[in-house]
Amino acid sequence: FRAFPFVRYAILDIEDEPNGQGFAEGYFDLIVSSDMVHATANLRTTLGNLHRLLASNGLLALIEITAPARWGDLVFGLLPGWWAIGDTDLRSGHCTLPASAWKAVLAQCGFDACEAVADQFADDKGSLHSIVLARKPDTAVTPYFPDGSTDRRRPALDPQAPIVLLAGLPEIAAVLAGKLRSFGRQVTVIEPGKTCA
Repeated sequence: FRAFPFVRYAILDIEDEPNGQGFAEGYFDLIVSSDMVHATANLRTTLGNLHRLLASNGLLALIEITAPARWGDLVFGLLPGWWAIGDTDLRSGHCTLPASAWKAVLAQCGFDACEAVADQFADDKGSLHSIVLARKPDTAVTPYFPDGSTDRRRPALDPQAPIVLLAGLPEIAAVLAGKLRSFGRQVTVIEPGKTCA
């Protein structure tokens, strides 16, 4: 992203209060995290901090490990975050959680519309990774903007707006499209090498 001067880079310790690190509550419409949240000591603290950072109706997209794998323990087992489990009521002995448990803890932390798309199977058995999606419910938090203003209004999201999925992995995109269609959404999947008319 070096070519884009509007991109701002900063370090965030998601286990600490984001406000004290210069990150304002309710600022982000979308947070994407890949294989990071499981490596924190307390998932409820981490997810609570992510919840605070999201704007009203903001979306959280997690790519997370959803089953223990011996190769993962061998590769990442020397890193302190892999074994930094402090929430033993959720995770006992391993940092991973099945997709159903991710959805449950997200709901406990104030998220709604939690869904998971597994990498291989429709249930928790056998899937190593899942994409876990969740939304922060509509709240009355006034967003903060870097220029100091707070009076801008976000345009209302149209719940019937069509969704376009750019599918690097068509099988996973098909499952996600099916879930979205079950909610009555119009979904177009564009696979590699295809174009959208």
